[in-house]
Amino acid sequence: MAKKSSAKKATSKGRKGAHSCSKTTQTRPRRRTAYSCTGGSETLANHRRDEKLSPTEMDVEFQDESEAEVVLFQPTSIEWRQFFCKCFDFQLLPSHNVDSSTVDQSPHPAGPPKQIRRTWGDGNCFFRCISKVISGSEKYHAQIRNFVVKFQDMNKKKFGEHFDVRLHLMESCMDRSGVWATECELFAAATMLQTTINVYTKCGYGDRVWVPYQPCFKLKTTTKLEGQIYLSNYFNVHFNVVSDTWALGT
Repeated sequence: MAKKSSAKKATSKGRKGAHSCSKTTQTRPRRRTAYSCTGGSETLANHRRDEKLSPTEMDVEFQDESEAEVVLFQPTSIEWRQFFCKCFDFQLLPSHNVDSSTVDQSPHPAGPPKQIRRTWGDGNCFFRCISKVISGSEKYHAQIRNFVVKFQDMNKKKFGEHFDVRLHLMESCMDRSGVWATECELFAAATMLQTTINVYTKCGYGDRVWVPYQPCFKLKTTTKLEGQIYLSNYFNVHFNVVSDTWALGT
């Protein structure tokens, strides 16, 4: 498990149709700060659910290793998906019950997303992404939201080093459907799953890079499973699942 990174102690407001973004201060050297914005109103009318992209289409520039941390692309395994489907009582889709190693996805330094799996843009997109990564379906997004909110509430003291859970949940009304997730939910979900969530997003006014959200603390009862989660966040309004990336420098 990678070393944890911590967020600057802050609170984020969220409500249906609006939210505030909090700046995250990472602990590792040369890590750029990033603003987390989630949710959005994007529909699927003009998008395919599974879309392959080229580096040119992404309109990005690769970062030098001295400027941005290199993230290794190593998606979750079938054992990881089966484990959490059992924990949450989700049904694993047959199409998702396939070992990633059988698909040409050997670990490599992650460049821009190569293949994106679109999610519905109704303000629940982050939770839809996590549901999709675990089960292959977005239909468990409400349960994921509930689990993440309860996990924060049950671990107020441990998360207290990073943000005020009581104040955050009270102001954001995060238990309501359609309320946009914040960085608090990214760190909480990563900790609950004991899995790093990597987000491909624009950092401030810089280029798009991978920003890792690592677990804030370890859970004694969680089985150690390999793999990480990869999401894209464009225009700071919508999350999608990244199922494959170009190799860095391609």
